[in-house]
Amino acid sequence: MARDKITGDQHATDFDLVITATGFVRTSIEPLLSSITSKRLLDGPSMTTNGDYAVNIRRGVLESGVGLWCIGSIGEMEAAVGEGAFGIMAERSARVARSILESERAKERDHKEDSSVQAQL
Repeated sequence: MARDKITGDQHATDFDLVITATGFVRTSIEPLLSSITSKRLLDGPSMTTNGDYAVNIRRGVLESGVGLWCIGSIGEMEAAVGEGAFGIMAERSARVARSILESERAKERDHKEDSSVQAQL
């Protein structure tokens, strides 16, 4: 159960998997994502992310509201080293949170539109 720190409202949000960490040893992310790359789900030959750190998956592959977000996992090798990298994690995390919420809203809009079309039929 999540609580809005401003309003105090509580709401439930379902996730299949959430991984958080404050320290790590940099290794390749490719082995973790081998099932995605082997099934050609990516929008290109290798994994890339958009400005909100959502992994670029081919259009039409996933349901609305479904996605994968990676912060500091690809590229940026030289920028990701040292304690200075942690200073930007709050902003990156906020971008991811906004992106996930917008994705959830899009899923709800699509569901409402589908229900409306079915009601008209």
